[in-house]
Amino acid sequence: YTYKIENGICSVSYDHANTWREVPVPLETLAKVGDGHSYYNQLQQGSFLITPEKTAFLYGGTRENKLMITYTEDMGAIWKTAEIGAQLESIRVKFCSFPTVSVGYVIAAGDRTMSQEGQAIYQTTDGGSSWNEVGYGPSTWLLQYGGFVDENVGFMSYPKIDGAETNFYRTEDGGKTFEPIILPIVEEEWMGISLEPYIQPETPYFEGGQLFLLVGQGGQGDFMGGNVMAKYKSEDMGKTWSFVESVERKSFNKAEG
Repeated sequence: YTYKIENGICSVSYDHANTWREVPVPLETLAKVGDGHSYYNQLQQGSFLITPEKTAFLYGGTRENKLMITYTEDMGAIWKTAEIGAQLESIRVKFCSFPTVSVGYVIAAGDRTMSQEGQAIYQTTDGGSSWNEVGYGPSTWLLQYGGFVDENVGFMSYPKIDGAETNFYRTEDGGKTFEPIILPIVEEEWMGISLEPYIQPETPYFEGGQLFLLVGQGGQGDFMGGNVMAKYKSEDMGKTWSFVESVERKSFNKAEG
């Protein structure tokens, strides 16, 4: 399942790019961010979801538009639009996840001051037509990744801060409270030097019924060109993690888009 941006229109495909359905939101509205550079040739990773059962696009959180969602449950035959919230005016990043067709979460971060910002977690239990703010995240550092893997369990990840216990947090009550998660350190050898290059957890995901997590090198990472990530797996819904293997980013493609 994929999307494309062509001639100023965003479209989605469910059949390996044979047929396309237009997303009924103007590209400028869809791609504009409240804080940072707006890219009109791609959408922010994590701000959309494309599956036959649920396709959703987040946009807004700018001076012109409140944070909105446009979604479909029948592969683009009928689209619905709902307002999520107006707490944050200049949203930098936003993430959406629907663990079920009816229960979904949106995590938004913005109103930045230097390297601190506010965050808001919203939940829907009716498929996306109404949203309630349920939490605001465990940290005010700049959010890097966020998402939910079932109706209650979610994760939020921040930059690595020297001296901090962790930059990875887990909730099991739908975003109300978070616990720090400590990942096992993975050491790599490079030219006789021992490194710990994997510092940036992404959002965990299910694959073949198992919960996995990719941890990247952050923006400054240069081990093996910065493209190698650590893959972890969890047997307890993300409370504890064990290292599986190092993987190359380009060989790994997440199905949600």
